[in-house]
Amino acid sequence: MGLELIRWLAALTFAFLLGKLMTRIKLPAILGWLIGGMLLGPHALALLPQSLMDTAVYKTVVTWMQVSFGLMLGTELIFRKIRSYGKALMITTLTQSLGTFFVVSMVFALVFWIQKVPVYLAFAFGGIALATAPAPALPIVQEFRTHGPVTDTLLPMAVLDDIVGIAVFFTVNACIARAVSGGSVPLYMIPVMIFLPIGIGLVMGYPAGLYTFVYIAARTFGKYFGARFGATVTHMPKTVCRYLGLTLLPHSGVSLVFTGIICSVLQASEPKLAAIVQGTIAAAAVINEIIAVIAAKKGFELAGEIS
Repeated sequence: MGLELIRWLAALTFAFLLGKLMTRIKLPAILGWLIGGMLLGPHALALLPQSLMDTAVYKTVVTWMQVSFGLMLGTELIFRKIRSYGKALMITTLTQSLGTFFVVSMVFALVFWIQKVPVYLAFAFGGIALATAPAPALPIVQEFRTHGPVTDTLLPMAVLDDIVGIAVFFTVNACIARAVSGGSVPLYMIPVMIFLPIGIGLVMGYPAGLYTFVYIAARTFGKYFGARFGATVTHMPKTVCRYLGLTLLPHSGVSLVFTGIICSVLQASEPKLAAIVQGTIAAAAVINEIIAVIAAKKGFELAGEIS
């Protein structure tokens, strides 16, 4: 127990100092925390090994942190801000979410068709790509005291985006399950698979490199231009039209959960396809998160919302 506590303190100190270093070069502190976690986690230097992360104490701390983050996000979701945009917010959420699903799915469908990979796997990537992680954006908002139309739009949209993502993903997941299992998942279960997670949430190699690049590029294109299109046609402020898409790029949290679900569906009958999904999203999560945090901060900066 003493050694585990020392590891914890060393990791937290390192991440804290790395965050301070990031602020010195005018980047968000959360970027330093993310890099610290990547370096010290079980897949790199292993100062925090998997055995430590599997302990009940670690899981309890993570749960409380998630609750704290939920409360922090809730304090930012002022309903008058949501009502001030209303219809425009909903339409823009749908255009950037479904636009991302369409772009990623179509690009991967073409790549997989060329490489003789089952094309239905493309829709799994599209479903995973929808999700936006609000966790990286909130510390940037608080650290730089951002305020303005982009900030007011981003936070509620990130939550609404994940609701749309859950609906689309579980529909795709059910269809893929039918495809790989010969129809063992009945279609009438799709609404259950969509709304049950929402209810629970409310209550509580070369090919790999190619796929990772394609995934990040297609998702970025879909998020940015989907948000820009929706904001433009609903006459939202010009800064929202131009820069909201940059703040929607953070991705990892929900996407990794979706990846685990789709891989569990594919593992029994199509393990090679499960490996493609797992390898691509794991690599994309690391690369995209670093790029996305920098892009989000730049988006707030260009919008003139950093105090």
